[in-house]
Amino acid sequence: MVALRLVAGVGLLVGVVGCGNDRSDGGDRSDAGDRSDAGNPDSAPGSACEPLGGGLVADGATIGDIDYQVTGGFGGGGDGTSLQIKPDGTLTRTTNQRGTEQGQLDPATLDDLVGKARAAQFPTLCPIYSCSRCMDVYSYDVSVQIDGSTYRVEASDAAPGLPDRLKAMIEALQSIVNLPLP
Repeated sequence: MVALRLVAGVGLLVGVVGCGNDRSDGGDRSDAGDRSDAGNPDSAPGSACEPLGGGLVADGATIGDIDYQVTGGFGGGGDGTSLQIKPDGTLTRTTNQRGTEQGQLDPATLDDLVGKARAAQFPTLCPIYSCSRCMDVYSYDVSVQIDGSTYRVEASDAAPGLPDRLKAMIEALQSIVNLPLP
């Protein structure tokens, strides 16, 4: 399941009102974008990052389920978008405009997405990329199974220091949300 919260070794940015500072579960993420981390080049300036962990993703790594959800905004519920993709390319997506749809990715689109998932190097990413002083921003929760382990990252669309390799993955998922299904 793809979510923008880091689970089972992976974390994703929760960009709720205040860019992740307010949480409905009572937890405090106010420091998520305000600590320093000299060890990870992917961390946003002034933010702490404990990478999700694990080794580098090999070219031949097995990519399993990929999940994506848009959260955040003023209401905290995102824009109603979610996407689940299985290793064989079958997908289920939900949007406010079209409701829930099921379909199959063509082999070229699936191969491109798998390549971007490997290139993103999820084990080296921060669990959360947030914007500490932003309001009404969306966050993208992405989870990917790599060689049997699930990595989850949450990234605000306004977070400073968002790695290009993660942006490429999010953009690919967004394009699949808008892709016409056969």
